[in-house]
Amino acid sequence: FVEVVNDKQGVSELSLQHGHVYQSTQCPTFFTLPHGQKGGKKGNVYQSIRLDPSCCPETGANFKVGGPLWLGALHDQDVIQTALERLQHESGSSPQMEFIAT
Repeated sequence: FVEVVNDKQGVSELSLQHGHVYQSTQCPTFFTLPHGQKGGKKGNVYQSIRLDPSCCPETGANFKVGGPLWLGALHDQDVIQTALERLQHESGSSPQMEFIAT
């Protein structure tokens, strides 16, 4: 299902949830960098794709870049909790369904 909302600020804040991952080529160090940042006096969202430092602080190696990817939460805890409560009240619900939901 898709919910369409006319919300300019909400759309701007989506850039805080999308980003890239920067992985060092010589160690397991990685950074995630969102496409947007909040700043200014009004807390506006602006575009920023700058990585500081530009090389791995552990080894000085270059980064490999992955993405774009979703950096935000993967599910809504309230929705999951409501689903689990409904599942407990269902007659004939199986333990497997509860295991899948958690």
